[in-house]
Amino acid sequence: MKKIYLSVIVLLGIFLLSGCATYRQQLALNMFDVRLGMTREQVVEILGRPSMVVSAYTEENGDLIEVLEYVRSETNSLTEQVEARPIWTYFVNNELFEWGPGENWETDAAFRRAILDRSKDYQHNRSRR
Repeated sequence: MKKIYLSVIVLLGIFLLSGCATYRQQLALNMFDVRLGMTREQVVEILGRPSMVVSAYTEENGDLIEVLEYVRSETNSLTEQVEARPIWTYFVNNELFEWGPGENWETDAAFRRAILDRSKDYQHNRSRR
Protein backbone atom coordinates (compact mmCIF):
# COMPACT_ATOMS: atom_id res chain seq x y z
CA MET A 1 0.00 0.00 0.00
CA LYS A 2 2.87 2.36 0.82
CA LYS A 3 4.39 1.74 -2.64
CA ILE A 4 1.14 2.69 -4.35
CA TYR A 5 0.79 5.82 -2.22
CA LEU A 6 4.40 6.84 -2.93
CA SER A 7 3.96 6.15 -6.66
CA VAL A 8 0.86 8.35 -6.80
CA ILE A 9 2.67 11.21 -5.04
CA VAL A 10 5.68 10.95 -7.38
CA LEU A 11 3.46 10.87 -10.48
CA LEU A 12 1.45 13.82 -9.22
CA GLY A 13 4.65 15.78 -8.60
CA ILE A 14 5.95 15.03 -12.09
CA PHE A 15 2.62 16.06 -13.60
CA LEU A 16 2.58 19.37 -11.73
CA LEU A 17 6.17 20.24 -12.63
CA SER A 18 5.67 19.40 -16.30
CA GLY A 19 2.61 21.67 -16.32
CA CYS A 20 4.74 24.65 -15.25
CA ALA A 21 7.29 23.97 -17.96
CA THR A 22 4.56 23.71 -20.60
CA TYR A 23 3.06 27.05 -19.52
CA ARG A 24 6.39 28.85 -19.80
CA GLN A 25 7.12 27.22 -23.13
CA GLN A 26 3.70 28.29 -24.48
CA LEU A 27 4.37 31.94 -23.57
CA ALA A 28 7.67 31.85 -25.42
CA LEU A 29 6.12 30.16 -28.44
CA ASN A 30 3.41 32.83 -28.66
CA MET A 31 6.02 35.61 -28.87
CA PHE A 32 7.86 33.70 -31.62
CA ASP A 33 4.69 33.89 -33.74
CA VAL A 34 4.52 37.71 -33.58
CA ARG A 35 5.89 39.50 -36.66
CA LEU A 36 6.47 43.12 -37.57
CA GLY A 37 3.80 44.45 -39.90
CA MET A 38 0.99 42.42 -38.30
CA THR A 39 -2.31 44.13 -37.61
CA ARG A 40 -3.60 44.71 -34.10
CA GLU A 41 -6.19 41.97 -34.65
CA GLN A 42 -3.54 39.44 -35.71
CA VAL A 43 -1.45 40.17 -32.62
CA VAL A 44 -4.49 39.87 -30.34
CA GLU A 45 -5.33 36.54 -31.99
CA ILE A 46 -1.85 35.23 -31.12
CA LEU A 47 -1.27 36.80 -27.68
CA GLY A 48 -4.85 37.14 -26.50
CA ARG A 49 -6.55 40.18 -25.06
CA PRO A 50 -4.07 42.82 -23.82
CA SER A 51 -3.83 43.56 -20.11
CA MET A 52 -4.37 47.25 -20.83
CA VAL A 53 -4.17 49.95 -23.48
CA VAL A 54 -1.23 52.11 -22.43
CA SER A 55 -1.92 54.81 -24.99
CA ALA A 56 -4.20 55.48 -27.95
CA TYR A 57 -3.90 58.77 -29.76
CA THR A 58 -4.48 60.31 -33.18
CA GLU A 59 -1.80 62.75 -34.30
CA GLU A 60 -2.65 65.95 -36.17
CA ASN A 61 -1.51 64.31 -39.42
CA GLY A 62 -4.00 61.46 -38.86
CA ASP A 63 -1.54 58.79 -37.64
CA LEU A 64 -3.19 56.54 -35.05
CA ILE A 65 -0.79 55.42 -32.31
CA GLU A 66 -1.68 52.53 -30.00
CA VAL A 67 0.43 50.92 -27.31
CA LEU A 68 -0.92 47.70 -25.79
CA GLU A 69 0.46 45.99 -22.72
CA TYR A 70 0.60 42.26 -22.14
CA VAL A 71 1.64 41.10 -18.69
CA ARG A 72 3.02 37.62 -18.56
CA SER A 73 3.27 36.10 -15.10
CA GLU A 74 5.73 33.36 -14.39
CA THR A 75 5.75 31.43 -11.13
CA ASN A 76 8.94 29.87 -9.87
CA SER A 77 7.80 26.43 -8.73
CA LEU A 78 10.52 26.23 -6.08
CA THR A 79 10.18 29.66 -4.47
CA GLU A 80 6.55 30.23 -5.50
CA GLN A 81 7.41 33.84 -6.36
CA VAL A 82 5.38 35.37 -9.18
CA GLU A 83 7.21 37.64 -11.59
CA ALA A 84 5.21 39.98 -13.82
CA ARG A 85 6.87 40.77 -17.13
CA PRO A 86 5.17 43.51 -19.12
CA ILE A 87 5.50 43.45 -22.90
CA TRP A 88 4.42 46.51 -24.87
CA THR A 89 3.31 46.29 -28.49
CA TYR A 90 3.52 49.47 -30.57
CA PHE A 91 1.15 50.09 -33.48
CA VAL A 92 0.97 53.00 -35.90
CA ASN A 93 -2.07 52.96 -38.18
CA ASN A 94 -2.90 49.39 -37.09
CA GLU A 95 0.55 48.03 -38.04
CA LEU A 96 2.91 46.50 -35.49
CA PHE A 97 6.33 48.05 -35.86
CA GLU A 98 7.92 47.25 -32.50
CA TRP A 99 7.49 45.27 -29.29
CA GLY A 100 9.54 44.78 -26.19
CA PRO A 101 9.74 45.18 -22.42
CA GLY A 102 7.25 47.66 -20.99
CA GLU A 103 8.50 51.19 -20.58
CA ASN A 104 8.07 53.51 -17.63
CA TRP A 105 7.41 56.51 -19.80
CA GLU A 106 4.56 58.88 -19.27
CA THR A 107 2.20 58.91 -22.21
CA ASP A 108 2.75 62.52 -23.21
CA ALA A 109 3.63 64.30 -26.44
CA ALA A 110 7.30 63.28 -26.22
CA PHE A 111 6.29 59.64 -25.83
CA ARG A 112 4.04 59.79 -28.90
CA ARG A 113 6.72 61.63 -30.89
CA ALA A 114 9.28 58.94 -30.02
CA ILE A 115 6.87 56.25 -31.19
CA LEU A 116 6.23 58.04 -34.48
CA ASP A 117 9.95 58.60 -35.05
CA ARG A 118 10.69 54.92 -34.48
CA SER A 119 7.79 53.99 -36.75
CA LYS A 120 9.11 56.20 -39.55
CA ASP A 121 12.57 54.66 -39.18
CA TYR A 122 10.98 51.21 -39.39
CA GLN A 123 8.99 52.16 -42.52
CA HIS A 124 12.08 53.66 -44.14
CA ASN A 125 14.24 50.61 -43.43
CA ARG A 126 11.50 48.26 -44.62
CA SER A 127 11.10 50.10 -47.93
CA ARG A 128 14.84 49.78 -48.64
CA ARG A 129 14.75 45.95 -48.53
